[in-house]
Amino acid sequence: MGNHRAGRQQQLQSHKDSEGYERAVSTPLRAITYRDTAHAGPASIFRSANRQPMVSLATFTSRIRRLVERHELSDATINESLNLSADDFRRKYATRRTLVEVDGQPIDLMSHYAAKATEAAISYRNFWQRVRGLAKKGQICSSALADSLTLSAATWRSCYGGGRSTGFVYEGNAHPDQVGKRFHSVAALLHSVGRYDDRALIWSRLKAGWTLDDALAILNATPSHRTGTIYRVTRRRTGAVYVGLTVTSIKQRWAFHVRRATDGSTSKLHAAFREDGADGFDIDVLEDGIRDLAVLQARESFWVDRLGALGPNGLNTAKPGGLGSPGGKIIGYGDETFRSIEEAASVLSERLGIAPHVIRTRLQNGLPLPQPEQVRRHSKNPDAGSNLFRRWLALLKRHSSGVAAEWKADYDRFKADVSPVPSGLELIRKRPSEPWGPGNVEWVTVQTKVARTHGKAISVNGVEYPSLTAIAKAHGIGVSTFKNRIYKQGMSAEQAVVAPLGGTS
Repeated sequence: MGNHRAGRQQQLQSHKDSEGYERAVSTPLRAITYRDTAHAGPASIFRSANRQPMVSLATFTSRIRRLVERHELSDATINESLNLSADDFRRKYATRRTLVEVDGQPIDLMSHYAAKATEAAISYRNFWQRVRGLAKKGQICSSALADSLTLSAATWRSCYGGGRSTGFVYEGNAHPDQVGKRFHSVAALLHSVGRYDDRALIWSRLKAGWTLDDALAILNATPSHRTGTIYRVTRRRTGAVYVGLTVTSIKQRWAFHVRRATDGSTSKLHAAFREDGADGFDIDVLEDGIRDLAVLQARESFWVDRLGALGPNGLNTAKPGGLGSPGGKIIGYGDETFRSIEEAASVLSERLGIAPHVIRTRLQNGLPLPQPEQVRRHSKNPDAGSNLFRRWLALLKRHSSGVAAEWKADYDRFKADVSPVPSGLELIRKRPSEPWGPGNVEWVTVQTKVARTHGKAISVNGVEYPSLTAIAKAHGIGVSTFKNRIYKQGMSAEQAVVAPLGGTS
C-alpha cells in the first residue's frame, strides 16, 4: 500500500514536471552539447544526469533558457543548473533590478547606467544611492536622473546635498527659461543659470530679506566688463517720467521694478505700476556705455533735473546720484574705486591670485593685502586633506631635495606608486641613500621603522640587520637573552646566535 502511494505521488510529480516543462519550452531550444554529447534539449540532459538533480525538470529548463539568452551556456553552468539549490543559483545568476518611476515611466537603474556609462562621473553604487534618495523624497525627475549620473561629488553636494533642503519650483521673471523647473536648492538654480560664482553675494541678499529674483537681478560683474546706463521710464497715461541708472541690462532692471511693485514697494514709480500695470509704461535709454562711476552719478542728476523727474509731476522719490542698487558701499584700494566689497574681492582675487575671502576679510578690517606667496593655498585635488595627501605634503617639506621629480610634481603618481595604503603602517625608504620615489619605498610597522631609521646596522655571517632585536627575532632567540650575550658575556654577534641555550633560557 505504501509503495503504491509513493508510486502514485511520483507519477503526479512527473506529470507536474511535464506540465512545467511544456510551459518552459513554449519556444523550443536548439540542440545542446553537454560533455561532448549532443542533446535534443534540456529534458535529455536532465534524464542523463549521473545523480539525482536538485531541481525539477521545469526549473532546470527555465535555468537553461536564461543561460542561453545570456550566452553563458557551458558544461559548468549546466552542472550548476542541475545541482544548485534555488537560493544558491539565484545568488549567483539572478540580476538585482531596481525600478524607479521617472516622469511616469519605469526606469531600470542598472540598464540606464549601462547605456550611459560613458557619461557617468561616479560608480553605479553611488548613482543608485543618489536616485533612491531622491525617489524617497519624491524629487526624482528626468533632469535629476541625469544629474545623478553626471555630476561630480562636489557639485552634487552643492546642488542636492543638505537633508533640510525642501526644494522649490522657480516662478520668477529674471530667468524665463527656468520658469516651472524644480530645483533642489538655490545652489542648483545658480549652477543652472551660470551664477554659482556669485553665490556668496546672492545668499547674503536672501538672508537680508531680498526676493530670489531681486537677488539674481543685479550681476556682480567686474568694472572692466560692466558699464553704466541712464534710463527713463515714461507713464503713458500722464507723461510722468522716472530717471534711473543701472549697471545691469535694461531688461533686468525693468524686471526688478516690476517685482518691487508686485511686492508692495511704496515708491511713486512702483505705486504707479500697480495702478496702470507694467503695460502702461515705456522704458528707453538716455545714455549708456559709461564706465566712470562719478560720471554715471553726475549724468543721472543731470537728466533728473532736465526732465523734472524729482518734481511733483515726476516719478522719482530718492535724490539722484546713488547707484540705485544694493550692490554695496564704495570701496577704495590704492588708486582704484570699486562699487562694493564683493566687486573688489572678485577683481583683486583674479588679478593677484589670492582667494576672494582673504581679500574681503582684509578690506573689511582695514588691513593691507598679503603678498600672493604668503597666502596658504588650498589644493583642488579631491584627496586634499586626506591622510595620504598630508603624508605627501610632509614628505615634500621634510625631504625637498630627496624626493624624485615625478613625485614632487604629481600627487596622483605618488598615490598610485604607494597604494594600496595598509592601516597602521608607515612608509620608509628601502635604500636610505637613494631619493624617495617609485620602487624605493615600502610599508612597515612603526617598530620596524624605528629600528631601520634609528638602529645601527649589524652584519651577521654576511647578512645585514637593522638592529639587535632584528637579529634575535631572525634566529629565534629571546631579545633579552641575545643582548645579555652581547653586553654581559662579551660574545660577538656571530657567537651569540649559535651559543646553546642554558637550562633556564
